[in-house]
Amino acid sequence: MTTPVEEVLQHYKLPFTLRKDQNEDINTLCDPDWVRNGIYLPVGAGKTATATMVAFHAGLKDLIDQIIVLCPPILLRQWVSWLESFNSVETLLYRGTPAQRKEMSFDKADCIVTTPGLFKNDFARFMEFFSQRRIYLIVDEATCVRQVGTLMYKAARDFTNTGQKMLSLLTGTTISAPFQAYGYVKLIAPSIYRDYSHFTMVHITRLDQYKTPCAYQNLDLLAKNMAFHTVRREARDIMDLPDVNYVPVLYDLDPAHMRLYNKVVEELLVTLDDGAILDGLTPQRMRMTAQRVILMPAEFGGEKIKPIGFQLIDDFVTELGGEKLIIYSNFRSSNETVFDYCAAAGLNPALVYGGNSSKQSFEELKRFKSDPACLALVGNPRSVGIGVDGLQDICHAVLFLELPTPDEFEQAVGRVDRQGQKIRSVVKIGTANHTVQVSMMRNSLKKEDLVKKVVPTKTSMRKALMGG
Repeated sequence: MTTPVEEVLQHYKLPFTLRKDQNEDINTLCDPDWVRNGIYLPVGAGKTATATMVAFHAGLKDLIDQIIVLCPPILLRQWVSWLESFNSVETLLYRGTPAQRKEMSFDKADCIVTTPGLFKNDFARFMEFFSQRRIYLIVDEATCVRQVGTLMYKAARDFTNTGQKMLSLLTGTTISAPFQAYGYVKLIAPSIYRDYSHFTMVHITRLDQYKTPCAYQNLDLLAKNMAFHTVRREARDIMDLPDVNYVPVLYDLDPAHMRLYNKVVEELLVTLDDGAILDGLTPQRMRMTAQRVILMPAEFGGEKIKPIGFQLIDDFVTELGGEKLIIYSNFRSSNETVFDYCAAAGLNPALVYGGNSSKQSFEELKRFKSDPACLALVGNPRSVGIGVDGLQDICHAVLFLELPTPDEFEQAVGRVDRQGQKIRSVVKIGTANHTVQVSMMRNSLKKEDLVKKVVPTKTSMRKALMGG
């Protein structure tokens, strides 16, 4: 009997041979009962090809009329180029000004590629036109829809609840806290939980003072529900990858810098003591402010202080001896500060962060890949660490100067730890001693331990950084 993969390949020719695990996953996902599914595969494992094959199979079976792909801005060109590589597929790139988008017609396109933001902004138009059409919705980097209560989640929910809709959620890093699993489960299997109150009753035992879940129960059941109609694999089970060498680097600020840091922290604590309005974002804002002092003392009156963290760049560059380096930091101003330092050091750096347009980011990535003189890529984990391919062919070295969330960390490392990497990657994590970064690292490890009970994996940040 012909398998779904074989049926698709009779009509659509791929430029590569699918791996055995990809064949198995595609055949599983094409089950007619799996009209909503999750493709939770590691970075570099071929989520794009897998989702596309499943959607094409639905088209061959006359289950859908069109495909809509939602992806981050930096991936728009990649998705369009991929879909247009199939000669018979008409693809519409839906972007531009409101006036330009208004002139675009959905009628003739087999596939519409746009961003979650534009889908949300133009939701009324999408609903009006597609509500009764049979659509396969692919959400790439599906973390954008996991937060219940956001407009993006509501848009994905309401859209897939109209007419005959199919859905694939794509991500390599699903959750950073157990309560986030609800968003995925509700989209893929709406009947498992009546609503968030039902989910809370089953799984959440305590909220902190900011109404954020902090204690859980029945996580084995949550893990089972999270796995419903999903495919998951780990990178080293399906790809031949060298192990990553993780190197935590604990360093001390110089005395003047440490005094400035303590002064800023004391001022933050005084704000609390003075009865400032508190909400669930207050601790996060305070941590962000404290962490900014570590790389950007000039913003807090320390114009003459040179951050010791920059010495980590110098040391790594010397160690690499002319090879390329990716440097991650979290904030726009810290990215700009690190970029300026790398430029002054003669590294001819590229910059990919929230301050760039998607076109600028694309050009900067292209320069980092093609220009031998461009030795450093400075970026935000959310900008570089999502969907960017090809860096593994030219780079194996990564430096974190600010610690992101565990899922951002995994995605960011995945730019070099992916199919095609031939050299053992080196990932250094800079942590300033006696600062908020130490507690952030500790909290990240605790949070990851909890997440692994819902989404089990063989590897973890704890094992990588602590040896167990």
